[in-house]
Amino acid sequence: MNNATHTLLRDLVELLIDSELGYAEATSRATDERIQQLFKKFSASRGQAIIDISRELMRDGEEVPEGGTLKGTLHRAWMDIRNALTSTHNAAMLDECERGEHYLVGRYEDAIKSEQVPPHIQEELAAQLALVRCNVIEVEKLNRLFDKVDS
Repeated sequence: MNNATHTLLRDLVELLIDSELGYAEATSRATDERIQQLFKKFSASRGQAIIDISRELMRDGEEVPEGGTLKGTLHRAWMDIRNALTSTHNAAMLDECERGEHYLVGRYEDAIKSEQVPPHIQEELAAQLALVRCNVIEVEKLNRLFDKVDS
């Protein structure tokens, strides 16, 4: 792999770490058991994705990020404030989750399209992308359920 691929994969690992931490934190804040279970599942799947991508970096002797991004840390702090101010805590969390999953889909699509990424890694990323797309569907369904309840 070349430096551009290493950078792309490190950036993706950092984003996944942010996501894993965010879902772990959100699990403890959710008041609905369905949302808690969903967030636990998403956090665990992020952990596996981090391991899989990190393995590719380590094979090339590259350093693997151990933490997320500053932007992710700031975003979680903002969510703490936002959640404290809103009465629709679960709905707000689902909205944010949906937005984050769509963002992650875009990042995976960009990585897969990159000509710098070797085919075997593109395949791994495509498999991870499929899981994220399933997450989007699950979140949208649950979000619609909460919208009906709140209406």
